[in-house]
Amino acid sequence: TPSILNDTNLLLDTAYGEVMTTLSSNISEYLDFSLSYNGRYNSTKTRFMNDYVNNDYVTHSALGEVKYVTPHNFMLSASAEWYDYKALGTDYHDSRLICNLFVGRKVLPRGLGEISFGVNDLFNQGAVISRRGINTTAITVSTNIGMGRYWLVKFVYNIRIYARKSLPE
Repeated sequence: TPSILNDTNLLLDTAYGEVMTTLSSNISEYLDFSLSYNGRYNSTKTRFMNDYVNNDYVTHSALGEVKYVTPHNFMLSASAEWYDYKALGTDYHDSRLICNLFVGRKVLPRGLGEISFGVNDLFNQGAVISRRGINTTAITVSTNIGMGRYWLVKFVYNIRIYARKSLPE
């Protein structure tokens, strides 16, 4: 991408790659789980006059979620998401684990309602990481603008509409 900075041509070359996968299942009416992974690679090279600035980084995230419902309609749900950010060519590396935990009970006829109490970001590690080039310098910024740990009471109403059709004979 060409641009001009202080009457000088500035050239920017970017390469990007991403891999995502998810495995999800409801093993039984009492147990559900989901596992997913997302990996990204970004390479940006900026040429300003005769200088080159590289902004290369790799990010990974993995998510695991599980929900268990007892035969008496009590629920336990947990999730953990791991984030990893590595700026290539520098010493900057950030990794964090965000865990959520909820307990609750199914309510209403046929268990269509769920009320639960829990905590988001159990270890209070939420933050946002970005890496960008400004003029001819690449900088890494880590800011804690996430909400951090908080407690929550939540109600979920599941809409289930199944059309029952008889099978052809």
